[in-house]
Amino acid sequence: TIGRYDPIKWSYFTKEALNYPILVQIRSICSVSLEPQLHRILDSIPRDKETTELYFHTTSWRGCLSILNEISHDIGRKCLDFGLTPGFYLSKDILVALEWGFKLNRAMGNQIAIIVFRLPKRFPDKLRRKDLIGEEWKEVTHISRRCITQPLELEQLRGYDFVYGSMVANVEDIAYGARPETHKPPKLQLVSKTRKGDEYLQNNIVKCIYFDPPQSKPRRS
Repeated sequence: TIGRYDPIKWSYFTKEALNYPILVQIRSICSVSLEPQLHRILDSIPRDKETTELYFHTTSWRGCLSILNEISHDIGRKCLDFGLTPGFYLSKDILVALEWGFKLNRAMGNQIAIIVFRLPKRFPDKLRRKDLIGEEWKEVTHISRRCITQPLELEQLRGYDFVYGSMVANVEDIAYGARPETHKPPKLQLVSKTRKGDEYLQNNIVKCIYFDPPQSKPRRS
């Protein structure tokens, strides 16, 4: 095994990819010339930029195949930025997703993928979305990251399918009493908190970019 992930042979993953035309292979996530290729792929996705925008979820190859079959917010970690209960988190910036993938790359055995979602700027009325800003953002993220236990989700978030707002920049400091701070400039994220939200995201996956592992150097004889 590699880290805590079982290795997936590249040939196996490529064979699986034949079942999903939206999967795209790209060079190693460690490549210095990766960004232009990544933007070309995103620019090729059909969409109305006035009414829709792209979101991104970084995962492993195995996670990618699992998510393409079914999204489940319940398997996420508890006590992240938005709430005491788990959620399925998306970044609004491809470079943030790429940065997260680079950090996870070794732990995931060089098996990184980024799933791309095309979502409307205005969500359907059947979905409830909460935008966290100002003092409410500080209160919710502070309690969430302190992981102050209680039997239910935070009152401010109950009944919402999606929560949207800034990522917390100083996560480790909050455990010692610091107030949450945003990145400068803010890094924005969207999280699904319900089954209804998961199903909506599932229907709006438009691409999955999986990264080629770095080629090992040949041994000298």
